[in-house]
Amino acid sequence: MQEKEELYWYWLCNLSGIGNKRIKRLLDVFKSPKAVFYAAPEALHGCTGLTQQNIETIMKNRNMEKVYKSFTQLQHKGISFIYKEGKQYPQNLLQLYDMPYGLYSKGQLLRADEPAVAMVGARGCSGYGRSVAYSFAKAFAQLGITVVSGMASGIDTAAHEGCIAGGGRTVAVLGNGVDICYPRENIRLYMQIQEKGTILSEYPPGTVPAAGRFPVRNRIISGISDAVIVVEARKRSGSLITADAALEQNRDVYVVPGNIGQPLSEGCNELIKQGAIVITKPEDIFQTKALKDKIFMNKTVGKGEEKEKIQKKISCNPQRYGV
Repeated sequence: MQEKEELYWYWLCNLSGIGNKRIKRLLDVFKSPKAVFYAAPEALHGCTGLTQQNIETIMKNRNMEKVYKSFTQLQHKGISFIYKEGKQYPQNLLQLYDMPYGLYSKGQLLRADEPAVAMVGARGCSGYGRSVAYSFAKAFAQLGITVVSGMASGIDTAAHEGCIAGGGRTVAVLGNGVDICYPRENIRLYMQIQEKGTILSEYPPGTVPAAGRFPVRNRIISGISDAVIVVEARKRSGSLITADAALEQNRDVYVVPGNIGQPLSEGCNELIKQGAIVITKPEDIFQTKALKDKIFMNKTVGKGEEKEKIQKKISCNPQRYGV
């Protein structure tokens, strides 16, 4: 059995009761997961921020054969483990103060150079919101833009479905393990995303859905994207948490304007008041320079009439899009 670096990362990220904050502290002191694995008990006791139970957990789980067996079972299930210093780790996430040290994925692995837009919104969306999310995501797919969302009911589902219909690649970031489909009625979509894109989560396989995990995962949705679009959101909405995370990460936030008399528009219209960018058609997204550069510097990205149509609009009005 080879003791590869990824096995030590996998071990560290799966220690019960030791989350990102304590992992950060351990790495600050010991520099690598392997060094944590072999650290002397007195050295662990000298690491501030660890409880006695944390130290006992580390000591009791130093069995590399069990780690290797668990890791192999993961691979047999078609699940990949992505760790902070690995080649597949999304570089944008390194900017986060509370970055996930390990990620789990099913389907295609993430590509570092892919242009990506997050689309989020209300679960109980209107027909208008669903239509906008679907049509925008389909257009983005035809431009070669990856659509990122959370696979929740409503806007998330419409965004994933639109991207798939456009022949594109979509990423679903879950608030549970990648081996669990939630909500259950999205099982068909869950299977399609594995074929057309990526199911992603920072939570180990087998982790069940819990209310507190969904707001936490939103920082990853915005973190792996070049921009975030809020389609419909109530005044108090998880989508606004994603928008806040995007702003903290220096991402552009776009908002689809809504009827001022509708509760589903309250959150969106409030974001507009705060300076979010209004988006009324797919090509408006090219106000985000990072995304535009990825599209037009990569000649293989995008396809068909949709790309040509939008490129023509941009070339006719370059100042609007910052070309």
